Order: sequence, then structure tokens, then C-alpha cells
Amino acid sequence: MSLPVGHSLAGYIFYDYKPLLFFNRAWHSFLFIVMLSNLPDIDFLPGLIVGEPNLYHHGISHSLGAALVVGIIFGFIFKKKTNFFTVFFFTSSIYYSHVLIDFFTEDLRKPIGIMLFWPLNDIYYSSPVPLFAKTIRASTTKDFFPSLFNLHNFLAIIREVIVMSVVILIYRFIKKIFRPLKR
Repeated sequence: MSLPVGHSLAGYIFYDYKPLLFFNRAWHSFLFIVMLSNLPDIDFLPGLIVGEPNLYHHGISHSLGAALVVGIIFGFIFKKKTNFFTVFFFTSSIYYSHVLIDFFTEDLRKPIGIMLFWPLNDIYYSSPVPLFAKTIRASTTKDFFPSLFNLHNFLAIIREVIVMSVVILIYRFIKKIFRPLKR
């Protein structure tokens, strides 16, 4: 699936929209949003522990249900900073942006795709037109991290930067058009 660079750039869009939603210091909010936009990949940890990093990857952590649970948790954590529903919607959206990017990423490992709408269904979905290149990574814990450093993944990062830069430019254009008029 996509590398952390693409997910972090998606997180940047959310940060740019509401930089002080979570913390009073912008860089704290930025780091939190980047962490949250990469959080679905926490499903690598149990696999790393048992020696097969990919074993649990693309399970329910990459789903609508997981995004909603994360939104509820952070909604309660940050409800004193702002209202519950704003934080719920924002954190769920940040988390789900990861899921959507992975939907648009080339996937050749079975089961192919992600459970985009779990718990509503357990069907694995994959975009017929991938925007992002697959990630080459080893299937053993010992080789997992060294295997990430290769030419293919470097080129995949460049592709992620290009695609997400276009998305950011579109976002900025829309933001400029719809910003309130200053009087």
C-alpha cells in the first residue's frame, strides 16, 4: 500500500484547514494529524511481533468502522477544546483519508484491496485505476525495515508527492474560491 509520505501529505490538508483544532501550538497539531493520518498502519505491529509483518495488514484497521471508533475516542479526548462532533468528524476524516489512499494504491497481495465499508460489509475493495504504486516490503520481521529502502519505493514516494501535490493544489484553489470575502 501507500507509504507514509502520501498519508502525511493528506494529513497536511486537514492541518491547513484547521491548524489549531487539537492543540494551542500549531506544530503539536501538525504532528498529531500526521500521526493520525498514518495510524491505520499500526496493524503492522502485531505481525512484526509474530514474525510476519503483513499478516494483519489491511484488516479492520483499514475500514470505515475503525475510522468511526477513532473519531469517537478522540471526540471524547478533545471535547473540552472544541465540541465532540467537530473533533469526531475531523479525526474520523483524517483517519479515513488513509483508507481512501490505500484504496487508490496498487495492491497485489491477497486479499487484494481493503474492507472500505466494514462493518457494513466485509468485501475487499480496490480501485480499478490505481493512483499510487504498491510498496515492496519483505514478509519477515527480520527483513521488513531494510526491504523498504529500494529504488521502487523511492519512485513510489516521488509518485505520491506528485499526486498529493495535485490534490493539495486543487484543495488550495477550492479554498481560495470559497473563502469568506474580507470587508
